[in-house]
Amino acid sequence: MTPRLTAELLRLLDEVLDTIEKVEIAWHLACSRAPLRISELQEKALLDPRAMRAAIDELVRARVVELARKPVATVRLGPRARHADFESLMSRYAVDRPVVAAALTSIAMTRIRAMTMRAFSEAFVQRSKKGDPT
Repeated sequence: MTPRLTAELLRLLDEVLDTIEKVEIAWHLACSRAPLRISELQEKALLDPRAMRAAIDELVRARVVELARKPVATVRLGPRARHADFESLMSRYAVDRPVVAAALTSIAMTRIRAMTMRAFSEAFVQRSKKGDPT
């Protein structure tokens, strides 16, 4: 049986690389070891262009990647990608993608449950206030 991801890797997925698109972009850049043109990254990652662009923008804000626009738009790994946890996650993704995908799914389900609980709680409070004479 494959060991689970460490707490540090789960935190990295939860806080920074929280979508499969972000993980794919980071992985392709880590494998290339050189900046990639956006068109090259698109070919390698096979992502929807709008989803890829949104993921790149979020990764730029998180300092995981850097975007250069001249002479052509290229993307390369940024300072946050130089941490040991990042390299460990990329290595793990290379050999055991289902474990990383399962962790992302679990994180997403936890978020969905929390949003659902908040929505029901807010609805309950609103409903209670409507009956309140004050």
